[in-house]
Amino acid sequence: MDSKSVILPILILLNSFVLNIERFDESLIGASIHVFLQSSFIWTLIVIFQRSIVIRSLWALFIAISTLPLLAYQSPLSISLIMSLLNTTPHEAFSFFQFNPYTSSFSLILLIAMILFPVPKNQPLVIGVGLVGLMYIFVPGIHAIKPLLSSPYYGQYYARTGLSRGYSKQYTAVEFVIGREFSHRFPPLKSFRGIVDTFHFLSQQTSIVSSWTNVTKSDNSPDILVLGIGESLRAQNMQVYGYNRQTTPKLSKLASQSELIVYPRAYAAGTNTWVSIPSALTKVTQSNDLSKSIINLAKEAGYKTYWFSNQAQLSVYDFTVSALANQADHSSFISPDQAGLEYDSALIPKLRKTLSTKASGEKLFIVLHFYGSHMDFSDRYPDEYAQFNATDSRLDDYDNSVLYTDALQAEIIDIVSEYAGQYIFFADHGLGNPDGKIPFKHDGRNPPSLDSISVPLLVSPSDNNLSLDATQPISLYYFECIFSSWAKITATELTQDNYCSNALNLAKITFVDSHLNTRHVTPP
Repeated sequence: MDSKSVILPILILLNSFVLNIERFDESLIGASIHVFLQSSFIWTLIVIFQRSIVIRSLWALFIAISTLPLLAYQSPLSISLIMSLLNTTPHEAFSFFQFNPYTSSFSLILLIAMILFPVPKNQPLVIGVGLVGLMYIFVPGIHAIKPLLSSPYYGQYYARTGLSRGYSKQYTAVEFVIGREFSHRFPPLKSFRGIVDTFHFLSQQTSIVSSWTNVTKSDNSPDILVLGIGESLRAQNMQVYGYNRQTTPKLSKLASQSELIVYPRAYAAGTNTWVSIPSALTKVTQSNDLSKSIINLAKEAGYKTYWFSNQAQLSVYDFTVSALANQADHSSFISPDQAGLEYDSALIPKLRKTLSTKASGEKLFIVLHFYGSHMDFSDRYPDEYAQFNATDSRLDDYDNSVLYTDALQAEIIDIVSEYAGQYIFFADHGLGNPDGKIPFKHDGRNPPSLDSISVPLLVSPSDNNLSLDATQPISLYYFECIFSSWAKITATELTQDNYCSNALNLAKITFVDSHLNTRHVTPP
């Protein structure tokens, strides 16, 4: 056999080994057989499809893109991950490769090799072994179909979830079996649901026109409301939340002087920006309904609305954050095509100008969307904030970005206070524990670690009564209710059946996972 022909099967074998490495803790022999049969199945299909470059390329693409998130994030492709990729700028894509050099390089090499590297002619032995692998992967699953579909979990939860997502009973059953049984022997199948969900989502229309009813505003509603939304900010890396490094000296000082309320148990509405911000800023009814947003609520109450962003404004595939921003009377993206070219301080002149030109009797609602601690962390702060220089450069860079955020937020609080306004700041999501399995990465696992969605919630001035119990967990999934209390604006959808009263007094937190499932969890 040509030496080049050996490279591809070795890569496929290595890929299967890495994807199933945890099996070797259970049984060396069993795991070895599993890896061999899985690899032979992948290899055999390449041999069979070698004359069709299109089919071979699609098979290679499926294996490679399914492998990448499993290696990088320990999670399969999900709709939120795919949509995030569709919304990613070239700079962010390059940062991802820098952040995950080995997994990215391996997946790219595997993709190229599966498409271009030579393979032997259709050999009966190769195809025979591949068929054995096929039977190993699917036959046991076929026997498990009936007990799986008879399980309480499927009947009481999953089947209803599938129907609520707009799928038939038949498809939901197929999806459940693939995800629970077949993918156990063939991990790339874990991405099946995410791929189908994405096509389903893209085929739907996004609702953005306000659908709030009976909107009312109190006579003492604040004249100026400013909302700051941070990016990838872990509460656990903030001094004001007990972190051992002095990453937030200015915010900590404001809190010690009772000029800032720090809510210690706030949790993001989702695990990444694409999921979290729409879930937080709307009364969620379905994933493509942005009509009941706080932007629309404020506009109907007579507020002039602004959205200033240091994130990128993206393509037709961005149905969420940019769509919300464009609901505002005035929206501005500092970097419409390429996020991160400017530091977040570039938002301050826009804030100052808007506040200084406010007309008498006018009410303003301003959203500031920061780029915060988005990777690559070293690009998120000016040189003078490079204060942490220990042995872990990634941790140092991240903490330096938090230090810069601290200075920026303290400055914004001062500006808003100068104009007698009110300010709330929270982060869209956190990142994985730096000492955990997915350090400083989005947690796309299902379920994610609550550590990765623990985020700051800061309010100024401190005499602002949001009717929140600081000792209880706070779900930013219900931020529309926090906004209602803050702005003193309400609507039928927020009052009927005591919706907000119940939502803000729950022992459990609510968030949306990477598959757009709404989860209810009791935090520690």
